[in-house]
Amino acid sequence: MVKKKKKTSKKSKNDVKSGDNLQGSIILLHGPYKVGKTTLVCSFPDPWIIATEPGHKYVDRDKVTVDMVDPDNGWEEFCELIDDWKPCKTVVIDIIDNLYRYCRKWYCKKANIRHPRDEAYIGWDMVRDEFTEKIGKLFFKAAKENATLVFVSHTKEELVETDSGSFVKFMTTLTGQARSIICPLPDHIWFLGYYSEMDEPDADSVKQNHDQRTLWLRGGNIVEAGCRDKNMKRKKILKLREDNGYEQIVALMNKPIKTKE
Repeated sequence: MVKKKKKTSKKSKNDVKSGDNLQGSIILLHGPYKVGKTTLVCSFPDPWIIATEPGHKYVDRDKVTVDMVDPDNGWEEFCELIDDWKPCKTVVIDIIDNLYRYCRKWYCKKANIRHPRDEAYIGWDMVRDEFTEKIGKLFFKAAKENATLVFVSHTKEELVETDSGSFVKFMTTLTGQARSIICPLPDHIWFLGYYSEMDEPDADSVKQNHDQRTLWLRGGNIVEAGCRDKNMKRKKILKLREDNGYEQIVALMNKPIKTKE
């Protein structure tokens, strides 16, 4: 009797390695211009990028799906893209700040007003309702497919005043209503910056320490970062690779820390 050979299925680009604790999570990634935020999200499994600003010219379109939304009709195009969901393992909004602006612009045009404040509280409430509804739709579609959802933002340095003094904090550029809607959602808030001899990022080190790119997984007084994973003790990942940062993060984020960070 001849034994039949078992059929071996070809590995799909949607396959994710076992032990990948990030798959299916929500991530807010922020960092300064040209630090490599888009490069990092391109290393995620099977990424689909919904781009709201230029900066994707050199993305490998054979590995990454990129849909650019027009600023004039950005909100309508985003809603259409979500309705026509593309099968993927990672969906990225790059950048989320612009998407909120497109929503606000769309509502003002619809209501025939120049700014939400022209309708007092109802204007802002309507923008919030619209943005929250569509982001919620995006969230539930991603959750249904076990897709990772990544919001990309830029970083600003904000002066924080306390009773004991003041300090500069590296924070996402999301503000106001957009911040109040997006920031409570992520399982992980990451800051991608540069490392110097200090424990915290040094803005002046950007020019000379590009090879010292560091991903902060947890924050503090100086950095806006953090996560809901109680098993993750690591504060940052030093020298984040440019070729495949995602694999490096997955491999290191829950490993015991041998040296003091």
